[in-house]
Amino acid sequence: MRWYMGCMGLRRMRWGLWRGCDERRTTRQAIMNVPPLPTLTEVKSAIDKFVATEDWGRHRALGTPQEFLTHVGSALGVLQRSFVLLVRPDVPDTSQRYYRLRIVEQPLNDGLISEYGPPPPAFAGYDRCSIAHHPVMYCSANPATTFHETLCSRKESKPVLYGYLSEWKVREGATVNITPFMFNELPENSDLRPLVKNVSKGLTDLLSEHYEQDQISGVVETMKYLSNMFIADNTRSISSFIAHSHLYANAPARPDMLLYPSIQIGLRRANFAIHPNSLFKLEMTKAFCFEIRGFKH
Repeated sequence: MRWYMGCMGLRRMRWGLWRGCDERRTTRQAIMNVPPLPTLTEVKSAIDKFVATEDWGRHRALGTPQEFLTHVGSALGVLQRSFVLLVRPDVPDTSQRYYRLRIVEQPLNDGLISEYGPPPPAFAGYDRCSIAHHPVMYCSANPATTFHETLCSRKESKPVLYGYLSEWKVREGATVNITPFMFNELPENSDLRPLVKNVSKGLTDLLSEHYEQDQISGVVETMKYLSNMFIADNTRSISSFIAHSHLYANAPARPDMLLYPSIQIGLRRANFAIHPNSLFKLEMTKAFCFEIRGFKH
């Protein structure tokens, strides 16, 4: 399983193994482009400072998307120097399905495939993995997770709601760049634990030849801490910054999909945030339209 890695600069991407996306380059040649990393002590100090001083919820109101990104990047400080972007090119199993659910108050044009995809940029806002004017398509690996995620996030009850559930799969032979952002501890009954172990090993293996253990430990601590931003409700501003930094990275090997645990089902299954430009690698296979009556949150 081949992993590619890059590190975030404060205002721009500085790529390690992603730079040039040349398969012929060795790990040693490529990873030397990665900037120096902070130590574990520096990372722990930065986390303490970030926890003590930041009101995460207020970031959403900070002007333009670029102002938002600049402010959050500055707030992360040292953490951003050890914020690693990891991606794996993959040809997924064609039996894998991705489910997206839209719940709306008025019927949609159910004959248009675009109605089942991500929102137009003008309607995209700040959410778990998206920032204003930069949409993503949220999916889950099974319908039950999708229903939990979508219905439980609704703030209001309505007499009648309209549901549009779509099923998607990766096109035959398509290569998908995948980033699982999961480095934290998950429950024993989580289906994602083997993936977390694999991702963590891929990260440490890439770093081990060229960095001291203290710096590697700093990166691991950073990634564990930032992974927690995806599993709390008051940290969406930070998780959206992280997801945007991956999915909208200015690099040919940017991820098509970012994976993170589902809060609504106890971190046992994965959610997916998919870049709209990557939808040509997918096809919609089924759609279900239905009414929901008497739903109360």
